[in-house]
Amino acid sequence: TELPSHYEKAETLLKEGRFVEAIAEYKSSLEDHPENEAAYFSMALAQSQAGLTKEAVLSYEAALKINPQLWEAETNLGMLLMNQQRFEQALTHFQKASELNSKNFQAAFFAAKALESLNRWKEAAEAGLKALTLAEEGAAKFEVQASLGVIYLKAGSLEEAEKHLVAARRHGGDPAIDLELARLYWQKGEIDKG
Repeated sequence: TELPSHYEKAETLLKEGRFVEAIAEYKSSLEDHPENEAAYFSMALAQSQAGLTKEAVLSYEAALKINPQLWEAETNLGMLLMNQQRFEQALTHFQKASELNSKNFQAAFFAAKALESLNRWKEAAEAGLKALTLAEEGAAKFEVQASLGVIYLKAGSLEEAEKHLVAARRHGGDPAIDLELARLYWQKGEIDKG
């Protein structure tokens, strides 16, 4: 019987949550097969889990050099950059991921979040509305509606904010939504509504 390859061993270790060991196996695998984009991608996942963010960024970039069509790598890279507060760079990756896969909810949603973090309200709202069309289950719809409510609130568009916050409330009960609605009604001078 043939021994499992370094890549196969790495995949098993990754599934078992043994990230540091998995990374070592991915590295060995890449010495034998330097063009294996899947090894770079999975190694980046393991590195992220092990808290090696800088290394994970480099591994996703390496996977994308080999296969520029890898929208999952673009999305994950954007997420890592968002966590580092590098919103402008993250946005670029989310936009690229959306170009590569127009049905990618995560990329659309986090593009809106990145734009919101950059105080680009109008674009954030447009990206949020696009994400809303891609949201399938209630939890995703709730996230987007809540996010749009906050974006419109920050943009000073109270009517739109109210519409999305009320919709969010329908998708899921979250005290934060009630708080945002109370704040909105207070701003509008409609204290009795909340």
